[in-house]
Amino acid sequence: MKYKNLALFYASLDAALIAVCSYFGAIYVLNSQVALTCSCVILFASFNGYKKRVASKASEIPSSEVDLNDEKDEFWDASDCCENNSNLKSDSNLNDETTDVSNLKTKKIADADKISVSKFEILSALKPMRLLAYALLIIAFFALERRELFEPFSFLSGVAVMPVGALLAGVFQNAKL
Repeated sequence: MKYKNLALFYASLDAALIAVCSYFGAIYVLNSQVALTCSCVILFASFNGYKKRVASKASEIPSSEVDLNDEKDEFWDASDCCENNSNLKSDSNLNDETTDVSNLKTKKIADADKISVSKFEILSALKPMRLLAYALLIIAFFALERRELFEPFSFLSGVAVMPVGALLAGVFQNAKL
């Protein structure tokens, strides 16, 4: 979906939410709109955080490496690798110690990849704007609760519009393809 269509889609979901909540009263509309606004702020903060993280990771990789990796992935076959390794062992008569060292190196590289993935997840989760957006949701909840205006059903329905909307947008997008 294009951004304009996505904005219209979420506006129509918001209009439907307002129509349903207005049947129950103004407090329900207030709760649903506060929750929907906070979830929109969380969505935009998360999107911008991940976008900046991916852009920084992409800028670290030289374009020549990306092109070479794409070509390797198309023609690489796991059975070729295993056949080549068995031919090398039989041809060069490598001893077990050398193979153990290469296995250790491979294991260290795999462990380093696991560490970098966990760092990526932690850095993405702890973006300041995203944390502020979640803090805004919590503050809104407590503000409504303190003034005795909190209605759980309408608040949760306002928060649920974003994930349900993303699910429906994905279904509609795949149906058009």
